[in-house]
Amino acid sequence: MKRLILGLVVLIGLMCPSMGHAAVIGPGFDLFFTDPGSTWIDLSGLGGPSEFHLKGVPFGGNLYDTDTIVERTGPPIDLNPGETGSFDIEIIALSLTSVGPVNILAGPFAGLWDLDVTLDGAQTLGNIDITLNLAGTGGIFDSSLPVNALATATEVGNPSNVQFIAFSDLLLGTGASWSLTPRGDNVNNPSYPSGGFYPGVN
Repeated sequence: MKRLILGLVVLIGLMCPSMGHAAVIGPGFDLFFTDPGSTWIDLSGLGGPSEFHLKGVPFGGNLYDTDTIVERTGPPIDLNPGETGSFDIEIIALSLTSVGPVNILAGPFAGLWDLDVTLDGAQTLGNIDITLNLAGTGGIFDSSLPVNALATATEVGNPSNVQFIAFSDLLLGTGASWSLTPRGDNVNNPSYPSGGFYPGVN
């Protein structure tokens, strides 16, 4: 009987996957560029389309094509493979514009307008939950990010007519990938360090 039990323990040990190393992720900055195919604003309440697409306006310089910056705050988190840790997050910069003029059909905004979208005043903290995979190379994360934004609408052909539209949104992400290793085109720098966390990298 003792020999049988020992054999089962050895077999189970052989079946378990090898575990990677622990990882320490610090506070830092996540730098994004906007995909116009999946980013839009709902203007149906103003007589416009329910999905009006936006594209990024890059900050340029050493941030290259970055148009959105999210900051992770709090103490570093020490993760063993399979564990999850959290940071507070806050959007600190946003620069978007319309992919083309939007046609508002009725009401005080009737006409063609160009839109520019930036942040509007103080922002509310969100949260990110980061899970390290068993290999210890990266993993997945879930996030909830409130955004208070301001759309500046300039009438096409009449640039002196400028209107402002404040709105709020909650950006949710589930099961997104991240890595401890940056991509070759990563643009984090000493002013905007990554903290060892690179979202969007498999």
